[in-house]
Amino acid sequence: MTEMVAFRLHFFPWKAAFWTSTPGMRKVISPPGGSSHLATRTWFYDEQILSALQPGWQVVICGAGFDTRAYRMHVPRGVRFFELDLAEHPGVQNYKRRQLERNGILSAPNVTFLPIDFKTQSISDVLARGGHDPKQPTVFLLEGVTMYLTRESVAETVAAMKAISAPRMTMKRMREPRD
Repeated sequence: MTEMVAFRLHFFPWKAAFWTSTPGMRKVISPPGGSSHLATRTWFYDEQILSALQPGWQVVICGAGFDTRAYRMHVPRGVRFFELDLAEHPGVQNYKRRQLERNGILSAPNVTFLPIDFKTQSISDVLARGGHDPKQPTVFLLEGVTMYLTRESVAETVAAMKAISAPRMTMKRMREPRD
């Protein structure tokens, strides 16, 4: 699995620069066995998302953090990404945007960054302000974020996702693959 991580960082040189631009980041993202877990989890969700997407759909990444799907995935025409995360304190979203610019990665017209605090704000309100169309099919991704939220925040977020999903859309709970 280490080769897959190395391949991804080699194949996407800007990603390597992005991840290594902060002193100590390598230790944070690569605990023993951690990099293979993260690579496997990322691959698993990438495959699930790509198999579901059709032209004109929307992807909402909750707690986007340093996620790069909008920049590296080859998606059908017209797919729009909404990246939701804290903008300040700890400032993940703002930091990510600065690093993208610093590494020469232009803002993609199909990506909308939306600051949110899942503990105090409604995902439906934030997405409405950002141009999300509840009539269009949407893939919602909650990957690696629920551990930072209260049980109530997760329940409210999932309920809001259901409420703003296009007609005839279904919720699918995916578990990460086990070794």
